[in-house]
Amino acid sequence: FNSVDLIISKGQGNFETLSEVNKGNILFLLTVKCGTVGRHFSALTGISSDKLPGKGEMAIYFPL
Repeated sequence: FNSVDLIISKGQGNFETLSEVNKGNILFLLTVKCGTVGRHFSALTGISSDKLPGKGEMAIYFPL
């Protein structure tokens, strides 16, 4: 985990687990399935939470 160049994290559960990890090389691919995760995703990305109500929105996030 610590020695790779890129981690591809697929799924909401992995996002919930890894979104606070201080490692800048995690690419998140997920379907936002609940409002709580949508709000957390919005807080990290700056995307309006209105666009992520948690009804199956596809999302990609790669922190720089």
